[in-house]
Amino acid sequence: MPEMIGGQRALYRNLVYPNIARRSGIEGRVILQFIVDENGRPQDINILRDPGGGLGDAAVNALRQVRFTPGMQRGKAVRVQLTQPVVFRLSD
Repeated sequence: MPEMIGGQRALYRNLVYPNIARRSGIEGRVILQFIVDENGRPQDINILRDPGGGLGDAAVNALRQVRFTPGMQRGKAVRVQLTQPVVFRLSD
């Protein structure tokens, strides 16, 4: 299975909370489904769940910036479908 280089921290470092969501108090979990290609890049990113306020687009933008170790099958890099939750929470 592919692994995110830098772990979840790499994803959340690139995550920008949209101003409209922040002002509106929108929090929640975005669910992304995507393919990690043979080079470890996320491709064909689909938003399965989006609480609104631009959170889905922000999650997609953050995911596009991370890289993965590619999935391997019989010693060869292959495309693998993954699902990734991204949690948005406003701090008090």
